[in-house]
Amino acid sequence: MSYSIDLSGRVAFVTGASSGLGAQFARTLSRAGAAVVLASRRVEKLKDLRAQIEAEGGDAHVTQLDVTSLASIKSAVAHAETEVGSIDILVNNSGVSTTQRIQDVSEEDYDYIFDTNVKGAFFVARRSASACWPARGAPRRAPIRAAASSTSRRWRA
Repeated sequence: MSYSIDLSGRVAFVTGASSGLGAQFARTLSRAGAAVVLASRRVEKLKDLRAQIEAEGGDAHVTQLDVTSLASIKSAVAHAETEVGSIDILVNNSGVSTTQRIQDVSEEDYDYIFDTNVKGAFFVARRSASACWPARGAPRRAPIRAAASSTSRRWRA
């Protein structure tokens, strides 16, 4: 199946963009014309991806993001909006998993996974959407939101 979409003038914020699905989402959105903001803890990998996207004629920006830190989320979204404008597309792709057997997962392991995959995704979405909420009486803006997960592993029993 083949399709095309024009995302020119749109801004995409991609978490977990340093590898895997996040990097592929960023490349795809850039090829469709979106300016992409690459967000992850691994900034050097983001810089390499930015160079690849820019070599293809795309517009890419890098920001460091730790989704387990509300301060980091606030800073990354503010940086993105300062550099390229309001976020239109969110690919909430940051995620971690474990290869432990379920009975070996500690409370700390669980908290780290939950804080990254659930709490982090929620607060990234909330922060990126807050700029889209209209002031009282202002025209409504309909942002595009997309979500994905890189942690679709089964627990081993």
